Amino acid sequence: MSPLQPFRGASWRASRPAWQHSRARTVKRCQVVRRPQATAGSNGQATTHQPAVEEKVLWDSKTVSNSTGLQFVPLGTSAHSVSRLRGTPATVLRQKDELWLFECGEDTQRQFLRQPLLRPSKVNRIFVSRTDAGACLGLPGMLCTTSSAREIGLDSTDLPLHVYGPPGLGVFLRHMLQLSDTFLSMPIIVNEFVQHAVPEEELDRPQHLDERSSLYLQRLPPDQLHPQGWTDGGMTAFWNRGRGVGIVRGPDERLSVRPLAMPPAGDPGRTDLRPGDMTWTVKTNSDFLFKAALLPHTSTAFGFVVQEANRVGALNPAKCEAFKVKPGAHFSSLKAGDSVMNTAGEMVHSHQVLNPDRPGRKLAVIGPSTNSPAIAHLAGGADAVLHSASRVAVREDGRESAP
Repeated sequence: MSPLQPFRGASWRASRPAWQHSRARTVKRCQVVRRPQATAGSNGQATTHQPAVEEKVLWDSKTVSNSTGLQFVPLGTSAHSVSRLRGTPATVLRQKDELWLFECGEDTQRQFLRQPLLRPSKVNRIFVSRTDAGACLGLPGMLCTTSSAREIGLDSTDLPLHVYGPPGLGVFLRHMLQLSDTFLSMPIIVNEFVQHAVPEEELDRPQHLDERSSLYLQRLPPDQLHPQGWTDGGMTAFWNRGRGVGIVRGPDERLSVRPLAMPPAGDPGRTDLRPGDMTWTVKTNSDFLFKAALLPHTSTAFGFVVQEANRVGALNPAKCEAFKVKPGAHFSSLKAGDSVMNTAGEMVHSHQVLNPDRPGRKLAVIGPSTNSPAIAHLAGGADAVLHSASRVAVREDGRESAP
């Protein structure tokens, strides 16, 4: 089974118009693809003329339902040559219950609204690789669109929206919101990846940047300088910290996922750490975590790797029958990791009747850069890699370089 199920008919090079058509109880979703119409010229050869012919490409039910739980939805792939059909860089990672947006160039919110399967209110995390126009200029508009969508539908209005990026991103958003006199009721936490240790009293304690817009700033140290070794990025962790509620960090046995492998505790006093060896790990929930690493670029830039937790293997009925386990409630107990008594009075454990664990998927989203050993190590064995090559040039000696 493919790890990703992208939209049928979607192009990685352009974002096309799409709409939803409903009639009675049958819902059909389609996408318009413009193709040039070829005609015969005077010399007998085919020539191309406009206008283009519109073709409707239907999306299958598997794409609409997102049965795999992970889908890449490209909104724009043009960094320096924006056209009518190609927008600035922006890609959505569509999960079961939330959306992650990677890069947010200008006009991203309009490209977002043209996709009928995406809801702005479901955007919970935005990742910005660098602070230049092609990656972050669309952030103010996208934040306003998401905040308005949550207010209209009362959809997770109190849950914060996390923005991750290099230092300076919080100041950029504060100035943009203050100058435009924008009010956002949705809490926004700007997480900046810094290359130094953060005082213990500031760890996991976002600071107010702009109270009118509920804008907060949180600095994330590298894993090697973090006392815990990683950052808790849960959606409710922000409010629990403010209320003094204890956070349960242990695995939940009721879930059908294995605990994620987290980095060991770091040493804030370490002084021999090079920037190329730094990594940032954020655990979003029991299902996913992501890692960030520096990329070779003219400015501070980051690449991101998303890791899914391993899934518990399915219950094997043949093994249950061999161990004389009575069908029914005992099957559910074994699937949950408990032990049961079989008909012969013997104890049967879950690992004896479960299939091998299903390994979690790994996705890598890398901005424009040259070869980076740090991100290559993190992205090793990835199921899908999305890499922007807009600034990569090949020199005479065959090596890649970024102008």
